[in-house]
Amino acid sequence: MKLHFVELRVNDWPASLAWYRDVLKLQLLLRDDVHEFALLAAGDVRLALKRGSPTPGGVLLAWQVEQLAPYRHLSSDEKVSAEGYRRLRFRDPDGYDLVLFEQLDVGPRTDGETGYADRAL
Repeated sequence: MKLHFVELRVNDWPASLAWYRDVLKLQLLLRDDVHEFALLAAGDVRLALKRGSPTPGGVLLAWQVEQLAPYRHLSSDEKVSAEGYRRLRFRDPDGYDLVLFEQLDVGPRTDGETGYADRAL
């Protein structure tokens, strides 16, 4: 079994579709204007957008990217994790929590502690 898609209900379907396609650069796979439904490629999983009442708060979508630099304009909430990644956290136009993260090229600690050494941004 594998997860095929996650569906978000959105207020303004055309605007949300444009935002995910143009801002996050997700590839549009299917667009149904009559039923206001779209399917976008997000790596191995699909993101579905459907016109309806958004219910943010119970969903966090996290994407791994090669580099955060092209997305830094979306948020100033950037942090480095002790697990070896750097992330940006922000919200989409309907208020859903989103995270973009990049893996850091860090090796194991040499001071006998566990986890990754702190890294400056």
